[in-house]
Amino acid sequence: MREGRRFEGLYFFTAKDATEVAPGQRPPLHATSVTASHYALDSHATRKREPNRVHLDGFLSYPSQVYTVPYGVMVPKVIDNLILPVSVSGSHIGFSTLRMEPCWMALGQAAGVAASLAIDNNQKIRNIAIPELQKILIEQKATLIYFQDVKPDHADFLMIQRMALLGYLPGWQAKLNDPVDKDTLAAWEKLSGIKLNAQAGSVSRKDVLTMLYQQLK
Repeated sequence: MREGRRFEGLYFFTAKDATEVAPGQRPPLHATSVTASHYALDSHATRKREPNRVHLDGFLSYPSQVYTVPYGVMVPKVIDNLILPVSVSGSHIGFSTLRMEPCWMALGQAAGVAASLAIDNNQKIRNIAIPELQKILIEQKATLIYFQDVKPDHADFLMIQRMALLGYLPGWQAKLNDPVDKDTLAAWEKLSGIKLNAQAGSVSRKDVLTMLYQQLK
């Protein structure tokens, strides 16, 4: 897949990164995602339970949607060759969803692969090629962008993950077997800069994505 998309600085994760941009839509999709995660935005009670006090006084809980976690939350802005998969960068509320063990485990996996790439290529942690990191994670069946209809055991999982990271699949479903419509075909041609030998309605979305994937990788 295209090289050149490299890490450009620390990312500060907030509640906006875990909530839908519009009703029924995803949260913002991060092209440098190293995992998909999901947990409510919450903060535990700020006061202990005492007689005559409201139960769980100070408790906050707000729903989120399955979101993407950018590589930059783990990398310090100034200090070189330090990667932090637990004490990640985020606001109080943003961190409240990232703090769950499944997310930390996935970030730990990404941190290990990133460290290995940095050592093998004699690079700083902040200078590794993000597409190479993502390729390895996807081959290890890590989900970087969640799809309702394409799970890690799907034959096209790797392709769908890679194309989604490039912006071709913004929705919750890949709909691989559906015929590609005119607007989608035009959008994919514009995004890729490639004129496709395909006619809307006569080929599936999977066929068109496969053509693009083969030319872009």
